[in-house]
Amino acid sequence: VDDLQIDRCTFDTLRSLILTGKDGSKQRVDLHIPTLEEYLDICRRYEKTSVLELKDTLTAADIEKIIGIARNFGWLEHVIFISFSLEAMQTVRRLLPDQPCQYLVEQYTDDLPELLQREKLDLDIGYPALTAQRVQELHARGIVVNCWTCDDPAAAAALVEMGLDYITSNILE
Repeated sequence: VDDLQIDRCTFDTLRSLILTGKDGSKQRVDLHIPTLEEYLDICRRYEKTSVLELKDTLTAADIEKIIGIARNFGWLEHVIFISFSLEAMQTVRRLLPDQPCQYLVEQYTDDLPELLQREKLDLDIGYPALTAQRVQELHARGIVVNCWTCDDPAAAAALVEMGLDYITSNILE
């Protein structure tokens, strides 16, 4: 189902999809899109940090509800919020001044470090946009640097050498 528009689907439709396993097959019928509570439970069970991407269509009330679910689940202190929407990140920052928040961008711009520092946000950037100098500049400002989505082991090794804090990947372990 390559032409599905997620924002136009019901949860039941999305839930019925079988996800591809690490081996590339769809043999495991238990691999499906989880609810937020199921995802948080998986992260808690395996002692992993939960990364929640807030889409730009979410309202402040939606974001408050998501925060409430994570808080009631007892896992909020293990959640990093990410978003391409600066407004969504500002909403989380207003509600949770100390919560890890990473602003998603594809490209690095000269004004980015100042923006992140002013808004008290960390960075999650498309990995080809990173250089050792940029990582160093961001770290000098106290900004945590994550990148997306690096599935190439050699590129990941170079990112580690740059001092990246996180690497988002589909396959690296």
